[in-house]
Amino acid sequence: MAGEPIEGTSLDLGMRGAAITTRDAAAAPEPPSAQQQEQERPPTRRRRAATPPRGAAAAVAVPATAAPLPPIAPDLISSVEERQRQVREWAAAYYAGAPVVSDDVFDQIRSELSALEARLRAERPGDARAARALASTPLTAVGAPVDVAPGARKVRHETAMLSLPAAADKEAVLGWAKKLERQGVDAGAEVFVIEPKVDGLAVRAVYRDGALVLAATRGDGKEGEDVTHNALTGAISGLPLTLNLSAVPKATAPGATSGGGRGGGRGRGRGKGGRGGAEGVEKLPRELEVRGEVFMTKGDFAALNAARAAAGERPFDCARSAAAGSMRLLDPSEAATRRLSFLGYQLLVPGAAGGGGKDPLPDADAAVTTGSPLLPPRQSASLAWLGAAGVAVSQDSKVCQGLVAAVGAAEDWMRARGELAYDSDGCVLKLDDLALWARLGAVDRDPRWALAWKFPAKEFVTRLQGIEWNVGRTGLVIPVALLDEVRIGGAAVRRASLHSAGHLESLGLSVGCEVRVRRSGDIIPQVMGRVPTGTNPSSQGTTLQPPTQCPACMAPLQRQEGSGAYALVCVNPACAAQVERALLYWADKCVKGLGEARVKALFEAGTVRTIADLYKLTEAQWLALDKVGPKTAASYLQALGNSLRLPTAVVLSGFGIPLVGPKMAESLAEQWGSIRHLADNAHVVPGAAGDSLRAWLSSADTKQLLNELEAVGLRCMRDARPEAGAGGAEPGAPVSVVPAGTGTGAAAANGVPLEEAGGGAGAPAAPPADLLKDEHIAVTGRFSLRGSRQKLEKLLSQLGASVQKGVNSRTTLLVCGEGGGRKRADAEILGVRALAEDEFFKWLDGLMAAGPAADQVI
Repeated sequence: MAGEPIEGTSLDLGMRGAAITTRDAAAAPEPPSAQQQEQERPPTRRRRAATPPRGAAAAVAVPATAAPLPPIAPDLISSVEERQRQVREWAAAYYAGAPVVSDDVFDQIRSELSALEARLRAERPGDARAARALASTPLTAVGAPVDVAPGARKVRHETAMLSLPAAADKEAVLGWAKKLERQGVDAGAEVFVIEPKVDGLAVRAVYRDGALVLAATRGDGKEGEDVTHNALTGAISGLPLTLNLSAVPKATAPGATSGGGRGGGRGRGRGKGGRGGAEGVEKLPRELEVRGEVFMTKGDFAALNAARAAAGERPFDCARSAAAGSMRLLDPSEAATRRLSFLGYQLLVPGAAGGGGKDPLPDADAAVTTGSPLLPPRQSASLAWLGAAGVAVSQDSKVCQGLVAAVGAAEDWMRARGELAYDSDGCVLKLDDLALWARLGAVDRDPRWALAWKFPAKEFVTRLQGIEWNVGRTGLVIPVALLDEVRIGGAAVRRASLHSAGHLESLGLSVGCEVRVRRSGDIIPQVMGRVPTGTNPSSQGTTLQPPTQCPACMAPLQRQEGSGAYALVCVNPACAAQVERALLYWADKCVKGLGEARVKALFEAGTVRTIADLYKLTEAQWLALDKVGPKTAASYLQALGNSLRLPTAVVLSGFGIPLVGPKMAESLAEQWGSIRHLADNAHVVPGAAGDSLRAWLSSADTKQLLNELEAVGLRCMRDARPEAGAGGAEPGAPVSVVPAGTGTGAAAANGVPLEEAGGGAGAPAAPPADLLKDEHIAVTGRFSLRGSRQKLEKLLSQLGASVQKGVNSRTTLLVCGEGGGRKRADAEILGVRALAEDEFFKWLDGLMAAGPAADQVI
């Protein structure tokens, strides 16, 4: 009957229900992954060890600080690009097992980016820069680029691994149902499967003739990391080495529904599913693929941490990070001790596209069914089939007919979240009919036939003990609330984010007051506000004030204004906290296998104070560290030696120069090749990134560091100049931010439309690249005299000007095209000179004719 629950598969996962205790770490801008800290032993293959783990791993710290969303810039394209960058960074941190913001904040910025991209698509058709931004959107990406450990290898997925669209409330779920109906699906009559959204690591396992032959992580959806060596230990509960194909029932008529199976109550036993009624096959395809999540149950996570504490090792902070890092270990004997579990949620034929076929990598919207007419045609039957074959599947799944029943079952399931034996941040609603999966397909990374309904964040009241101020790598001083312990979602919360000094000030907190704490997305605790004093008379006290000196080095702090609350920054380059964070950042980006615990030990011992010091360490100094033997010392020395041959872009990014991220580093490396060549020509690098780069290079500490790195053999210091014609500059060639000889800057300045400018003998000589080096120019409106606005901005950069996204006190000139509004008003208020398009080019033409000695005062 429509609207009534259907008795579905009763597949026993059997989780033990012990609570998880999370030790929330202080804010750390660049937390290392668990994997990077644990490559201590050579790879071997053994069964699960009987003793608790005793590896040298350090815990993965889930930062208590969630960065505020970036402001929306006046320029639409800049806003899109900034949010794209932030989404990429936060996604990479999450998939590396070290999330830096809550799910709520991440979903919010994704929604903002989606809306901004829609505006950009509508308002700037045909714009080249807009097209590039839209083409590089991270909203279509699944997971994050694969950064494999030394010794590991990448694996290309024959069938793309999709992500899931997310809903935060019931209204969003109903909105999804309306979309289904617009595509011809009667949501009121269709059958839905409600499954848990397990907080783990997505993995696919391939079986050939029933035997496990491959396991790989999701990675970026197209390729992941090979973790077969850890799957073959047989120690991952719920992931069998061989499928019990004799237990799979014979095939039934297409479309038949599954019956029950062996099961049990919520969270009991580790059942293998049932035989009765599951749809089977007469003859199976030779290869089958099972997809699911690798995770730790609450009980296993607590037991693992208890064993680590007893052994004097640091407990893990987060079950998901611990599971992800453990699955990616190179040593299978160590991974086998980590109490990992697997929960399957999809069955298909590798490389299947729709009803079958073997494309190298089928489109995500086609590769969604099992890929064989002999396999179950429904999701519920697929789960029963997997259970019968010995793969653990969730007993908490529900099968309902009609959306009303499905939503009701999901709400019931969410209310029972505390009974789950594993961490979960929501549930997944899926259409049961796999034929609809193939017909509906997917949009970018998201299937149309499924939706993740996230748990709402819970708020609890506790008492504020005090504030801890932490200093990050860039000098940002971040407040963290110290709290009376409160349990939220099974985790013991004693620390929570306060974001920034300005945010703390706005809350008006005092020691002893009661505060509302939320663990958004079941990851990062945040202080949401103070409980009103009227209901809390004992909380009267002096309002906490931000510090005026750095808590690490006692240097005066500078106030940094933003679009929201202000932040405090320590600008002392010798600040010990910043130096330590810089070392950790370099190790994370440039030295594979050198983890946080080792770097901290070296820093605290006074052995290492700069990046260059790492390369001066002897074997004896490594052996002096706790739990470092000859093999480990040799591996660290080898890793450091390898890092001396890294390309310029990676090294530049590893320095952690503000505003010089991976993309900017790649651009600079392509243009200038070596670090020395870049340093010699840094004066022509435009914009805020150029200002930041020049400030970093001008520091005496930086100059000494570069000299020492060159002395220890960092190859890209001098030996990585680009070849002629490859986008770089030859020694002695004209200095320009575009390849010398193109003549685009000179042509535009002399009245030739930019798109018509060319090189060759007839092209005008290239103008001085520092012609406008003292100018800070903003641009507004639409341009037509000599090309588009984007081409004008490029020209200004080529001539050395700092092109600004908005008008501020540093702006020296505003160039006004047709239209424009806010920047004109800002310029008038600040007294900034504004020139119309024709006036600007007259001034520029005169400046070009006079040469670089001309007076540039307008």
